[in-house]
Amino acid sequence: MTYGHVWRQDYSQQCYADQHRALAFAVGIPGLVLLAVGWPMFNGVWLHINRAKVYTDLRFTGMYSFTFDGYQAKYAWWESVVTFRKLAIAALITFLHTISNEGLQLLTVSAVLGVSLGLQAACMPYEHGFMNWLEFLSLISSTLTIYFSLYFTYSVSPSALLVITILVTLINMLTIAVFVYALVRANWHILLESMGLSSKVRGEDPRGPAGTD
Repeated sequence: MTYGHVWRQDYSQQCYADQHRALAFAVGIPGLVLLAVGWPMFNGVWLHINRAKVYTDLRFTGMYSFTFDGYQAKYAWWESVVTFRKLAIAALITFLHTISNEGLQLLTVSAVLGVSLGLQAACMPYEHGFMNWLEFLSLISSTLTIYFSLYFTYSVSPSALLVITILVTLINMLTIAVFVYALVRANWHILLESMGLSSKVRGEDPRGPAGTD
């Protein structure tokens, strides 16, 4: 919904004018403050204050591990950083759409991804190094995709656009392939055990230690 359009729920109401504007602000601003911004901020501060209990206090970990599982204890609040990154990108795409062209949107989103990439490289917040590199790869792939998309906002020859399209496709296909490999690798032994092949692959006698039936 943008300025000059009508509200789908009531065609007599113009978007962001009069009653629709009042309703949008009355519902949107509290939701933005309490949920979109308030919750990740509260969660980050809460985990930072209680960082000594992360992974050490069983009761605390059992109750709140869904918010920090996979991160190092000192970066237990990192999920809030990820949430704010997604919120910033969504806000830029939504609000800049009405006041600017696509080029500015893509540039600002690239800036957010660039900052996120720098933070990820500096902190490496995940417990396992492989997860850090997967996140790093994901951010690089997203940044390159947004960057090359800028060429579509200018007058570029069809052949150049075709090359860019192929390049972006290859970048994303490679990223997906790496993630699929990581998923298979992480669950390989579970898959083998479900097929009854785990002990055979490891070279073990499926009947157990020698000398037993």
